[in-house]
Amino acid sequence: MVATRVWQKNAHVDCHTYHDRPKKIVILGGFSRGLYCYILVTFLNCYNFVTYAEQSKEETMQQGAGNNAQLIAFIDRLKGCNSRDEAWGILDQELKNNGIDNALYGFATKNANNIEEELLFHSHRDDFFEGYGAEGVKGDWATVHCSQHISSILWNTTELRSTLSPEQIEIENYAFDFNIAEGITIPLRGGSSYGWGGIGLSATGMQKEEWYKLLIDRKEYLNAIVQAFHEFLLFHGYFQPYPLTSRENEVMKLIVDGLSRKEIVHKLGIDTKTVEAHTYKIRQKLHCTNDVQVAVKAITFNLI
Repeated sequence: MVATRVWQKNAHVDCHTYHDRPKKIVILGGFSRGLYCYILVTFLNCYNFVTYAEQSKEETMQQGAGNNAQLIAFIDRLKGCNSRDEAWGILDQELKNNGIDNALYGFATKNANNIEEELLFHSHRDDFFEGYGAEGVKGDWATVHCSQHISSILWNTTELRSTLSPEQIEIENYAFDFNIAEGITIPLRGGSSYGWGGIGLSATGMQKEEWYKLLIDRKEYLNAIVQAFHEFLLFHGYFQPYPLTSRENEVMKLIVDGLSRKEIVHKLGIDTKTVEAHTYKIRQKLHCTNDVQVAVKAITFNLI
């Protein structure tokens, strides 16, 4: 069973709001059937984004039909994926095709043994994310929002910044240093009653008006492809009890491939100390003492 919930979303930010009528559906069947039903519900309520000017009914219907076909094509590509990394690559490319330069997906749940499972993907520049890192994720206001709310929220608004702590403002300013100011955070649920997470989408160097115009045109489609990716992971059981970062996953895959430390340094373009630090954390998180154990556990538990 795949249970998909389309919740009421109601946010007011700098006089630009969106509101989707509340719905709740339960879809029986496989991954593709559930997502095709999700398409129908999503686009029956397409483009209810209140902002600069209302589009004509004919324009709205044409856009909805075009996005519907585009979403079906996206899901068909997703259905052919053999791994979570391949699925992330397809989502990342589709986001970029629709004006989204940066994405950060994080989700946490608990398995039957009450062990917390975490998964993290991002498409930010390596130098940005290495500075932001896991501690940035934990301390970010967006993480707190996703843990407590189901409504999407826009970044960099007067209303939002007035609620942030000095530490959270520091994280915001760090993003500004990389020319990342405008974005949206979309909370996600599922996997178990404890499952929560979300995805942050942003465009480098985009001004506020340009960003809002992009959301007018693409918000519903972006929501839909993010949900499709998330449902793919849930349906195929791609959550695991070893919370490796994206870079640690890269290093682990190269260890499994039998690369030496020197070869990993050359492959990833990072220094030896950084590789050793990642290797130490991988062993610690996987409860291993050497590379052979890491490789065996990665293969046994389908971590690659």
